[in-house]
Amino acid sequence: MTTALLILLLGLVWAPFANAQTVVAMDVAEDATEANSQPKIGADSHGRIYLAFEKPAGGYSQIFVATSADSLRWDLQQVTRAGAHARYPTLAVGPDDTVHLAWTQYDGGTGHVYYARRTNQGWSAPAKVSPGNAYAGIPALAVDARGIAHMVWYGIRAGAPAVTTRHGSLYEILYTSASSSGLRPAPNGAGWHAPDVISPGIPDSINPALVIDDAGRLHSAWYQFDLRNYQVRHTVADRVWARPETISSGRADSMAVTLAAGPGTVPVVWERRDAGGSHIYFAERTQRWSGQQQISPPAQRAFNPSVAVDARGRVYVAWDSSGQIYLRRRDGAWRGVERIGDPPGNARPIIAAAGRSVLLMWTQQHGDEAQLRVAVVTETGAPSPRARPPWGLIAAGLLVVTYYLLSAALIWRRTRKTV
Repeated sequence: MTTALLILLLGLVWAPFANAQTVVAMDVAEDATEANSQPKIGADSHGRIYLAFEKPAGGYSQIFVATSADSLRWDLQQVTRAGAHARYPTLAVGPDDTVHLAWTQYDGGTGHVYYARRTNQGWSAPAKVSPGNAYAGIPALAVDARGIAHMVWYGIRAGAPAVTTRHGSLYEILYTSASSSGLRPAPNGAGWHAPDVISPGIPDSINPALVIDDAGRLHSAWYQFDLRNYQVRHTVADRVWARPETISSGRADSMAVTLAAGPGTVPVVWERRDAGGSHIYFAERTQRWSGQQQISPPAQRAFNPSVAVDARGRVYVAWDSSGQIYLRRRDGAWRGVERIGDPPGNARPIIAAAGRSVLLMWTQQHGDEAQLRVAVVTETGAPSPRARPPWGLIAAGLLVVTYYLLSAALIWRRTRKTV
């Protein structure tokens, strides 16, 4: 009886918070949350949460947005309806509660960056933002305190240097901003300024991330080929974009870059791929850049990292490995790696601070169908019914109770022997 009780108590102590998972949408695309460089989670001033993802509709991949007031019940809206595949959505919510959405749409088989926004009047008509007919894709959005949207993507621009590559041109990182919070007409006719290149140099630059720090400065990071390997590059804009600097080092490829911003810190996380597999690495910028640090277990092959910082400055990093989602938190120091839990088939996590919560969304393969799932990692504000229990205190209490139960059982057995 004592052994069974001990097993039960230990099971309660170490139970993951996977029971907090919610299925947001069924029959989504297998790569519904693909592109870890893109923010896909946002919250407005009323605590309403928005998720952007990809789902088949009408014979094409289309962009959907899920909305919830409690992270438990979700309403789905289809935003794109063109007769072309739309993929890789990115989402940001402005201070006026406008929801900004961008994605890659494959007109005639070539990717272009499109944009729409949602106000009280509903969704605007999608507008093409990337100029010309050359490839542009995988945008990332951020909105500043004035409500002005900013966007980066990677693609091919007219007038780029002639370079012999496998795709026949040069991929660069391009940046643009809305002409105003109201998106009045701009030079390209879609409410956006003509884009600028922020990744100087001949080698290819891929999949940029974009955030705004607590001082209002824009930060972008991506991975760029240095003629030997891909390395992580970063630049910051304080009125003008600074010359990019390299964050990663070594002879291994550093890819799948993701970026966040919090009180006094800008963390960057990426995959480092070498002969030993793929591992998750971390660096951060406070006054200057820290050194790179491996944060995934050495024996684990880890992919698709995502990073968030909550209002208290705690850093959360999520990734996938062998069909499971893993989470690690830094709260003064790095804590242990936590597995989100069953069922298997989980991949491509996106984590973000949204309102009073830190939310995690991912794609889960369920038989022949893919599902979009979400979980509340933690509540950062006042307690609520959905707040995660204080597992540390519960564990300590249960261990104390277990100690006394075992001691009592031992005394009882000794008493029986002496009778």
